[in-house]
Amino acid sequence: MKTLTTLDDLAIDPSLAKCLSSEEAIGLLSSIGCIQPVLSAVVCSGKVENKSTGDRLLDVKEAADRLSCTVDWLYRQSKHLPFACKLSGKLRFREAGLREYIKNLPR
Repeated sequence: MKTLTTLDDLAIDPSLAKCLSSEEAIGLLSSIGCIQPVLSAVVCSGKVENKSTGDRLLDVKEAADRLSCTVDWLYRQSKHLPFACKLSGKLRFREAGLREYIKNLPR
């Protein structure tokens, strides 16, 4: 009897996906489809924190406050800032990257 591949199995070894039957793939895609909107909402809330690094995503207002700049300036400069990222169409900023950027600003 064949053991079913789980999402955990695929996370460890994505190449296992090549061996899935159509039914297994549909089942796994269905599972992903159910949890993806919830995970996206958590990420977009800006309350995501990497426990090992203490890093989290900041929204534009939070990042602008930390940089003492306007939200408009931050939107205009976001493509040039290495700690900026788009997530579900929303602009977010990695807190650890922002701290490093501020630390390296000329005095």
